[in-house]
Amino acid sequence: ADRPYPNIVDETNAPNDYQGSLRFGYLTVDVLEEAVRRDFEQFDNHIEAEKNLIVTCIDQLGDTVTFFDEGVEMNFPIPSFEKYIGERVKACVQFNESAITPTISF
Repeated sequence: ADRPYPNIVDETNAPNDYQGSLRFGYLTVDVLEEAVRRDFEQFDNHIEAEKNLIVTCIDQLGDTVTFFDEGVEMNFPIPSFEKYIGERVKACVQFNESAITPTISF
């Protein structure tokens, strides 16, 4: 598959019968926002939770992130992208340069 960013390195997702080959594409923010909103609506008034979005391997994207929102292509520097995603998804966003997910304390 064509990689949207040439620096993407994936050493762990080998093609197999269950998942096929790894697929690549640009983030569609409105689809992400809708999915997060629907997930949280399922538990509205049942449990108290905060939205946290962790994005790993952000260093593989370079200085600028290309993404889509409402069908419009956007290109933001990483700090502006982080702020945009947080506001759009209404979540605390944390970017990490490694594939290791940081520990979150509640």
